[in-house]
Amino acid sequence: MLRPLFLAPDTAPPSDAIGVGGAGGPGRLRLDATAVDAAPAAIRADSLAAMALRAVRRSELLTSAQHVACHALDADAIAATIILCRPDLAVEHGPALIAAGLYDAFSAWTMEASGRLAMYLRQRTAALDPADDPGAAQNLLDNLVDDLPTLYPISQRPDQARELQIEQICSLRTLLLERPAEAPLRVQHACGFSLIVGLWQHGHHHPDSGVHVPDDCPTWSLSDVVPETNCRLLVLHHTTGTYYQLDAPPHSWAQTVRKPRVAWPDCRSLAARLGTGDTAAWLARPQAAVAGRTCLLVTRQADGRPAFSGHDRDRVCAAVGRLLGIA
Repeated sequence: MLRPLFLAPDTAPPSDAIGVGGAGGPGRLRLDATAVDAAPAAIRADSLAAMALRAVRRSELLTSAQHVACHALDADAIAATIILCRPDLAVEHGPALIAAGLYDAFSAWTMEASGRLAMYLRQRTAALDPADDPGAAQNLLDNLVDDLPTLYPISQRPDQARELQIEQICSLRTLLLERPAEAPLRVQHACGFSLIVGLWQHGHHHPDSGVHVPDDCPTWSLSDVVPETNCRLLVLHHTTGTYYQLDAPPHSWAQTVRKPRVAWPDCRSLAARLGTGDTAAWLARPQAAVAGRTCLLVTRQADGRPAFSGHDRDRVCAAVGRLLGIA
């Protein structure tokens, strides 16, 4: 049976290691969401876990390997590592692990059960700092692989943080899909662009910020609400101004196979124009990544905290529309 091996992203793997989220040994299989096109055509898929499940069905791809070098501790990388190390249970547990991986990788919401599993994996990794204690990260991977049969049932047990996050996501999602007039957010779509407007009460948080944080727009609630090719302009009004955040589609950071690939616009000149004379600083990539992996443009203070702009919403929407070529 293959064994997991935690490696920092810039650490060279041993020659007998398959790579997950980074390089494997020379000539070995490499599962990397940003380099899917380099994987064998038969196993290419939208997520690491999905590629791993296809790989275990083609045992020749795993021949003579001894380790799975895991370069990250997000749910998708962990799920892929578990599947590769436990091919005997991959068919039984693979679909749940894939769905849990998508929760982290693409902020995708498929069903409560997989969301609970993803949150449980987050809880297991929350206290770890792999850079300071790689041994703890290694122990965690070993335990998760060995404990695979019990991971799913344990993750479904009542837990306050998971229950609060499920409620937060599902209640907003239900309103947006079934009773949009009652939702605290208004969502409007144009070609390639969705406008999401609400009030700043709790704020909007980085998708990786723990299991549960009170959030005015948990990104998972927008699954199946916003077209998957649309960029998203979040507009949250506050008494002192307006918070703006423009995100690319949540899957668009990866080289996807089934989901459409979406090119990212360069927002630097727009950030410079909007920032001139405004009360808030406007950050474009790469600085905007402080607000999320697919954030293209955001209002932020110098210390990274959210900032509120004095610009009128119509002005910002028109400028973003022109940037995206739809105004």
